[in-house]
Amino acid sequence: MKLKDLLNEGARRDPASIKKEYADLKKQSISYLRGEWKRMNKVGNPNSLDKEGLISDILRGAHGNKYVDKAFNINEDRFGHPITAQGNQIYIQLEKLIKMLSGKEKRDAEKAFRAMWSKIKTAMEAEEQK
Repeated sequence: MKLKDLLNEGARRDPASIKKEYADLKKQSISYLRGEWKRMNKVGNPNSLDKEGLISDILRGAHGNKYVDKAFNINEDRFGHPITAQGNQIYIQLEKLIKMLSGKEKRDAEKAFRAMWSKIKTAMEAEEQK
């Protein structure tokens, strides 16, 4: 079954048809999914994505984030609060820095990071509630 047929069949954006389309895409080979991803996305490299990532991109491209999130009960705010976005970037950068360390320095940095991050996370959550 071609993706075009799947999309026409599941053109309605109700959760049941999106879940059915997901199940049908899951049965396809990764090379088929890469071909469909390339067809839908003229720029980029699908080889860096695994099967789940390809399926997610295909579904989101066909139906939109809102409807796919609704179908799979994903209730996260995709853009997030600005303070959360900044906090997430800081978290990623600190994780990278800690990976570069070794031995006692790494253990000390991880310990300090865990203690600090719990306080930062609490403060970010409080800021989001304002």
